[in-house]
Amino acid sequence: ARRQRKRNSSPKSGRANTQAETKDSELRNPSGFIAWLRPIACFLFGMLIVWSFLVPVDATSVYQGQALPQNLFWLLAACCLTLSLSHGGGLRVGHSIWLVGAIAFAWLLVSTFQAGQTNNPRIAWHGFWQVVALISCYWCGSGILTCTHSRTVVLAICLTGCVASSFHGIYQISVEIPNARAKYLEDPERELAATGIYAPAGSPQRIRFENRLLQSNEPYGTFALANSLATILSAALTILAATLWLAIRGGLWDSPESSKRPWISLVGLGLTLLIVLACWFLARSRTAYVAVLMSTATGALLVWLYRPGGAEKKKPLLIGG
Repeated sequence: ARRQRKRNSSPKSGRANTQAETKDSELRNPSGFIAWLRPIACFLFGMLIVWSFLVPVDATSVYQGQALPQNLFWLLAACCLTLSLSHGGGLRVGHSIWLVGAIAFAWLLVSTFQAGQTNNPRIAWHGFWQVVALISCYWCGSGILTCTHSRTVVLAICLTGCVASSFHGIYQISVEIPNARAKYLEDPERELAATGIYAPAGSPQRIRFENRLLQSNEPYGTFALANSLATILSAALTILAATLWLAIRGGLWDSPESSKRPWISLVGLGLTLLIVLACWFLARSRTAYVAVLMSTATGALLVWLYRPGGAEKKKPLLIGG
Protein backbone atom coordinates (compact mmCIF):
# COMPACT_ATOMS: atom_id res chain seq x y z
CA ALA A 1 0.00 0.00 0.00
CA ARG A 2 2.89 2.38 0.81
CA ARG A 3 4.54 1.64 -2.53
CA GLN A 4 1.22 2.28 -4.32
CA ARG A 5 0.84 5.63 -2.50
CA LYS A 6 4.39 6.58 -3.48
CA ARG A 7 3.68 5.76 -7.12
CA ASN A 8 0.46 7.74 -7.06
CA SER A 9 2.18 10.70 -5.44
CA SER A 10 5.05 10.79 -7.91
CA PRO A 11 5.05 13.49 -10.64
CA LYS A 12 4.99 10.92 -13.45
CA SER A 13 1.99 9.15 -11.95
CA GLY A 14 0.20 12.47 -11.53
CA ARG A 15 0.80 13.38 -15.16
CA ALA A 16 -0.39 9.92 -16.26
CA ASN A 17 -3.56 10.21 -14.20
CA THR A 18 -4.21 13.68 -15.59
CA GLN A 19 -3.74 12.46 -19.15
CA ALA A 20 -6.07 9.52 -18.53
CA GLU A 21 -8.72 11.79 -17.04
CA THR A 22 -8.39 14.19 -19.98
CA LYS A 23 -8.74 11.36 -22.48
CA ASP A 24 -11.77 9.97 -20.63
CA SER A 25 -13.34 13.45 -20.58
CA GLU A 26 -12.76 13.82 -24.31
CA LEU A 27 -14.43 10.46 -24.94
CA ARG A 28 -17.42 11.32 -22.78
CA ASN A 29 -17.73 14.89 -24.06
CA PRO A 30 -16.54 14.92 -27.68
CA SER A 31 -15.91 18.21 -29.38
CA GLY A 32 -15.81 19.44 -32.93
CA PHE A 33 -17.28 17.40 -35.72
CA ILE A 34 -17.48 14.21 -33.60
CA ALA A 35 -19.99 15.91 -31.30
CA TRP A 36 -22.36 16.40 -34.25
CA LEU A 37 -22.28 12.82 -35.51
CA ARG A 38 -24.92 11.41 -33.16
CA PRO A 39 -27.36 14.34 -33.66
CA ILE A 40 -26.90 13.94 -37.42
CA ALA A 41 -27.64 10.20 -37.15
CA CYS A 42 -30.74 10.91 -35.05
CA PHE A 43 -31.94 13.51 -37.57
CA LEU A 44 -31.42 11.12 -40.48
CA PHE A 45 -33.19 8.33 -38.61
CA GLY A 46 -36.32 10.42 -38.07
CA MET A 47 -36.19 11.87 -41.57
CA LEU A 48 -35.93 8.44 -43.16
CA ILE A 49 -38.93 7.16 -41.19
CA VAL A 50 -40.99 10.07 -42.54
CA TRP A 51 -39.56 9.45 -46.01
CA SER A 52 -40.58 5.80 -45.85
CA PHE A 53 -44.19 6.88 -45.24
CA LEU A 54 -44.12 9.34 -48.13
CA VAL A 55 -42.26 7.11 -50.59
CA PRO A 56 -42.43 3.48 -49.39
CA VAL A 57 -40.35 0.99 -51.34
CA ASP A 58 -41.54 -2.42 -52.48
CA ALA A 59 -40.06 -5.13 -54.67
CA THR A 60 -40.79 -3.30 -57.92
CA SER A 61 -39.27 0.00 -56.82
CA VAL A 62 -36.23 -1.81 -55.41
CA TYR A 63 -35.62 -3.65 -58.70
CA GLN A 64 -35.96 -0.40 -60.64
CA GLY A 65 -33.44 1.38 -58.41
CA GLN A 66 -35.93 3.85 -56.92
CA ALA A 67 -34.89 2.84 -53.39
CA LEU A 68 -31.22 3.78 -53.85
CA PRO A 69 -31.55 7.35 -52.42
CA GLN A 70 -33.09 6.01 -49.22
CA ASN A 71 -30.48 3.24 -49.07
CA LEU A 72 -27.70 5.83 -49.31
CA PHE A 73 -29.08 7.88 -46.43
CA TRP A 74 -29.59 4.78 -44.26
CA LEU A 75 -25.95 3.88 -44.84
CA LEU A 76 -24.88 7.45 -44.04
CA ALA A 77 -26.89 7.41 -40.79
CA ALA A 78 -25.31 4.09 -39.79
CA CYS A 79 -21.80 5.43 -40.51
CA CYS A 80 -22.41 8.57 -38.43
CA LEU A 81 -23.72 6.53 -35.52
CA THR A 82 -20.83 4.05 -35.72
CA LEU A 83 -18.20 6.81 -35.70
CA SER A 84 -19.93 8.49 -32.77
CA LEU A 85 -20.10 5.28 -30.74
CA SER A 86 -16.51 4.28 -31.55
CA HIS A 87 -15.18 7.68 -30.45
CA GLY A 88 -17.26 7.70 -27.28
CA GLY A 89 -16.27 4.21 -26.22
CA GLY A 90 -19.81 2.90 -26.61
CA LEU A 91 -19.07 0.49 -29.44
CA ARG A 92 -18.51 -2.93 -27.89
CA VAL A 93 -19.04 -5.82 -30.27
CA GLY A 94 -18.01 -9.34 -29.37
CA HIS A 95 -15.96 -11.62 -31.58
CA SER A 96 -18.95 -13.91 -32.17
CA ILE A 97 -20.99 -10.99 -33.53
CA TRP A 98 -18.17 -10.05 -35.89
CA LEU A 99 -17.93 -13.66 -37.05
CA VAL A 100 -21.68 -13.97 -37.69
CA GLY A 101 -21.69 -10.60 -39.48
CA ALA A 102 -18.77 -11.58 -41.69
CA ILE A 103 -20.42 -14.89 -42.64
CA ALA A 104 -23.73 -13.14 -43.41
CA PHE A 105 -21.99 -10.48 -45.50
CA ALA A 106 -20.04 -13.12 -47.44
CA TRP A 107 -23.25 -15.06 -48.08
CA LEU A 108 -24.94 -11.86 -49.28
CA LEU A 109 -22.10 -11.13 -51.69
CA VAL A 110 -22.07 -14.66 -53.07
CA SER A 111 -25.85 -14.60 -53.51
CA THR A 112 -25.66 -11.28 -55.33
CA PHE A 113 -23.00 -12.54 -57.72
CA GLN A 114 -24.94 -15.74 -58.37
CA ALA A 115 -28.15 -13.80 -59.05
CA GLY A 116 -26.29 -11.42 -61.34
CA GLN A 117 -24.98 -14.27 -63.48
CA THR A 118 -28.44 -15.66 -64.23
CA ASN A 119 -30.36 -12.36 -64.27
CA ASN A 120 -29.73 -8.66 -64.71
CA PRO A 121 -26.71 -7.79 -62.49
CA ARG A 122 -28.04 -4.29 -61.86
CA ILE A 123 -31.23 -5.70 -60.34
CA ALA A 124 -29.18 -8.04 -58.15
CA TRP A 125 -27.07 -5.18 -56.79
CA HIS A 126 -30.20 -3.11 -56.15
CA GLY A 127 -31.36 -5.94 -53.92
CA PHE A 128 -27.94 -6.08 -52.24
CA TRP A 129 -28.08 -2.41 -51.27
CA GLN A 130 -31.65 -2.81 -50.05
CA VAL A 131 -30.52 -5.51 -47.61
CA VAL A 132 -27.63 -3.27 -46.50
CA ALA A 133 -30.14 -0.47 -45.88
CA LEU A 134 -32.32 -2.78 -43.77
CA ILE A 135 -29.29 -3.77 -41.67
CA SER A 136 -28.35 -0.09 -41.30
CA CYS A 137 -31.91 0.68 -40.17
CA TYR A 138 -31.72 -2.00 -37.49
CA TRP A 139 -28.27 -0.80 -36.40
CA CYS A 140 -29.45 2.81 -36.11
CA GLY A 141 -32.51 1.77 -34.15
CA SER A 142 -30.48 -0.28 -31.68
CA GLY A 143 -28.04 2.59 -31.14
CA ILE A 144 -30.49 5.52 -31.05
CA LEU A 145 -33.55 4.09 -29.29
CA THR A 146 -31.72 3.65 -25.99
CA CYS A 147 -33.88 5.86 -23.75
CA THR A 148 -37.53 6.61 -23.16
CA HIS A 149 -37.30 10.02 -24.81
CA SER A 150 -35.94 8.76 -28.12
CA ARG A 151 -38.37 5.84 -28.22
CA THR A 152 -41.29 8.19 -27.52
CA VAL A 153 -40.25 10.57 -30.31
CA VAL A 154 -39.94 7.77 -32.88
CA LEU A 155 -43.24 6.27 -31.75
CA ALA A 156 -44.90 9.67 -32.17
CA ILE A 157 -43.46 9.97 -35.69
CA CYS A 158 -44.73 6.51 -36.63
CA LEU A 159 -48.20 7.15 -35.19
CA THR A 160 -48.40 10.49 -36.98
CA GLY A 161 -47.45 8.80 -40.24
CA CYS A 162 -50.09 6.11 -39.70
CA VAL A 163 -52.80 8.68 -38.97
CA ALA A 164 -51.81 10.68 -42.06
CA SER A 165 -51.85 7.49 -44.14
CA SER A 166 -55.35 6.75 -42.80
CA PHE A 167 -56.57 10.18 -43.89
CA HIS A 168 -55.00 9.57 -47.29
CA GLY A 169 -56.64 6.16 -47.62
CA ILE A 170 -60.09 7.49 -46.73
CA TYR A 171 -59.61 10.34 -49.21
CA GLN A 172 -58.69 7.80 -51.90
CA ILE A 173 -61.84 5.79 -51.34
CA SER A 174 -64.17 8.79 -51.26
CA VAL A 175 -62.58 11.12 -53.87
CA GLU A 176 -59.55 9.90 -55.83
CA ILE A 177 -60.68 6.46 -56.94
CA PRO A 178 -64.21 7.52 -58.04
CA ASN A 179 -62.75 10.42 -60.04
CA ALA A 180 -60.14 8.18 -61.66
CA ARG A 181 -62.79 5.64 -62.62
CA ALA A 182 -65.01 8.30 -64.18
CA LYS A 183 -62.13 9.71 -66.23
CA TYR A 184 -61.06 6.25 -67.40
CA LEU A 185 -64.55 5.22 -68.45
CA GLU A 186 -64.87 8.50 -70.35
CA ASP A 187 -61.69 7.97 -72.41
CA PRO A 188 -59.56 4.90 -71.54
CA GLU A 189 -56.84 5.55 -74.14
CA ARG A 190 -56.26 9.09 -72.93
CA GLU A 191 -55.87 8.01 -69.32
CA LEU A 192 -53.51 5.18 -70.23
CA ALA A 193 -51.37 7.57 -72.25
CA ALA A 194 -51.35 10.09 -69.40
CA THR A 195 -50.09 7.46 -66.96
CA GLY A 196 -47.47 6.18 -69.40
CA ILE A 197 -48.85 2.64 -69.55
CA TYR A 198 -48.84 0.75 -72.83
CA ALA A 199 -51.76 -1.68 -72.63
CA PRO A 200 -53.58 -2.48 -75.88
CA ALA A 201 -57.21 -3.55 -75.69
CA GLY A 202 -57.52 -7.20 -74.63
CA SER A 203 -53.90 -7.50 -73.45
CA PRO A 204 -53.07 -8.95 -70.01
CA GLN A 205 -51.68 -5.56 -68.96
CA ARG A 206 -54.98 -3.89 -69.84
CA ILE A 207 -56.98 -6.50 -67.93
CA ARG A 208 -54.82 -6.16 -64.81
CA PHE A 209 -55.03 -2.36 -64.94
CA GLU A 210 -58.81 -2.38 -65.29
CA ASN A 211 -59.24 -4.93 -62.52
CA ARG A 212 -57.13 -2.79 -60.23
CA LEU A 213 -58.94 0.43 -61.09
CA LEU A 214 -62.53 -0.67 -61.65
CA GLN A 215 -62.91 -3.68 -59.36
CA SER A 216 -60.74 -2.88 -56.34
CA ASN A 217 -62.30 -0.80 -53.56
CA GLU A 218 -59.48 -0.96 -51.03
CA PRO A 219 -57.32 2.06 -50.12
CA TYR A 220 -53.58 1.68 -50.51
CA GLY A 221 -52.26 5.14 -49.58
CA THR A 222 -48.72 5.70 -50.76
CA PHE A 223 -48.06 1.95 -50.85
CA ALA A 224 -48.33 -0.36 -53.84
CA LEU A 225 -50.75 -2.75 -52.13
CA ALA A 226 -53.62 -2.40 -49.67
CA ASN A 227 -52.09 -5.21 -47.57
CA SER A 228 -49.00 -3.08 -46.92
CA LEU A 229 -51.10 -0.15 -45.71
CA ALA A 230 -53.29 -2.36 -43.52
CA THR A 231 -50.29 -4.10 -41.96
CA ILE A 232 -48.61 -0.90 -40.84
CA LEU A 233 -51.95 0.48 -39.61
CA SER A 234 -52.33 -2.65 -37.46
CA ALA A 235 -49.49 -1.49 -35.23
CA ALA A 236 -50.99 1.99 -34.84
CA LEU A 237 -54.43 0.54 -34.18
CA THR A 238 -53.12 -1.72 -31.42
CA ILE A 239 -51.07 1.03 -29.75
CA LEU A 240 -53.89 3.59 -29.90
CA ALA A 241 -56.44 1.10 -28.55
CA ALA A 242 -54.14 0.16 -25.66
CA THR A 243 -53.46 3.84 -24.90
CA LEU A 244 -57.17 4.65 -24.88
CA TRP A 245 -57.85 1.69 -22.62
CA LEU A 246 -55.18 2.84 -20.16
CA ALA A 247 -56.53 6.39 -20.32
CA ILE A 248 -60.06 5.25 -19.50
CA ARG A 249 -58.72 3.25 -16.56
CA GLY A 250 -56.93 6.38 -15.32
CA GLY A 251 -53.40 5.09 -15.61
CA LEU A 252 -52.14 7.97 -17.76
CA TRP A 253 -53.00 10.83 -15.41
CA ASP A 254 -51.25 10.24 -12.13
CA SER A 255 -50.32 13.88 -11.42
CA PRO A 256 -52.90 16.58 -10.59
CA GLU A 257 -51.66 18.80 -13.44
CA SER A 258 -52.32 16.15 -16.08
CA SER A 259 -55.77 15.17 -14.75
CA LYS A 260 -57.47 18.55 -14.98
CA ARG A 261 -59.06 17.93 -18.38
CA PRO A 262 -58.68 14.24 -19.21
CA TRP A 263 -61.74 14.27 -21.45
CA ILE A 264 -59.85 16.32 -24.06
CA SER A 265 -57.25 13.59 -24.41
CA LEU A 266 -59.93 10.90 -24.36
CA VAL A 267 -61.87 12.55 -27.19
CA GLY A 268 -58.68 13.09 -29.22
CA LEU A 269 -57.58 9.47 -28.74
CA GLY A 270 -61.05 8.20 -29.60
CA LEU A 271 -61.31 10.20 -32.83
CA THR A 272 -57.80 9.22 -33.90
CA LEU A 273 -58.58 5.56 -33.20
CA LEU A 274 -61.78 5.75 -35.26
CA ILE A 275 -59.93 7.26 -38.25
CA VAL A 276 -57.25 4.56 -38.20
CA LEU A 277 -59.84 1.84 -37.62
CA ALA A 278 -61.95 3.01 -40.58
CA CYS A 279 -59.04 2.93 -43.03
CA TRP A 280 -57.74 -0.34 -41.58
CA PHE A 281 -61.14 -1.99 -42.01
CA LEU A 282 -61.61 -0.65 -45.56
CA ALA A 283 -58.27 -2.22 -46.59
CA ARG A 284 -59.77 -5.69 -45.99
CA SER A 285 -56.50 -7.43 -45.26
CA ARG A 286 -56.71 -10.85 -43.65
CA THR A 287 -53.06 -10.55 -42.63
CA ALA A 288 -53.87 -7.35 -40.75
CA TYR A 289 -56.81 -9.04 -39.03
CA VAL A 290 -54.54 -11.81 -37.79
CA ALA A 291 -51.89 -9.29 -36.69
CA VAL A 292 -54.35 -7.28 -34.58
CA LEU A 293 -55.87 -10.44 -33.12
CA MET A 294 -52.46 -11.82 -32.12
CA SER A 295 -51.24 -8.53 -30.65
CA THR A 296 -54.49 -8.04 -28.70
CA ALA A 297 -54.30 -11.55 -27.29
CA THR A 298 -50.65 -11.05 -26.33
CA GLY A 299 -51.41 -7.71 -24.66
CA ALA A 300 -54.33 -9.18 -22.71
CA LEU A 301 -52.14 -12.07 -21.56
CA LEU A 302 -49.39 -9.72 -20.38
CA VAL A 303 -51.90 -7.54 -18.52
CA TRP A 304 -53.30 -10.60 -16.79
CA LEU A 305 -49.84 -11.92 -15.92
CA TYR A 306 -48.52 -8.69 -14.45
CA ARG A 307 -51.61 -7.63 -12.58
CA PRO A 308 -51.23 -7.02 -8.82
CA GLY A 309 -51.35 -10.38 -7.11
CA GLY A 310 -51.27 -12.27 -10.39
CA ALA A 311 -50.31 -15.83 -10.95
CA GLU A 312 -46.62 -15.56 -10.10
CA LYS A 313 -45.93 -19.27 -10.43
CA LYS A 314 -47.61 -19.54 -13.82
CA LYS A 315 -45.77 -16.66 -15.44
CA PRO A 316 -42.74 -18.60 -16.82
CA LEU A 317 -44.97 -21.40 -18.11
CA LEU A 318 -47.48 -19.07 -19.82
CA ILE A 319 -44.84 -16.76 -21.28
CA GLY A 320 -42.93 -19.77 -22.60
CA GLY A 321 -46.11 -21.20 -24.09
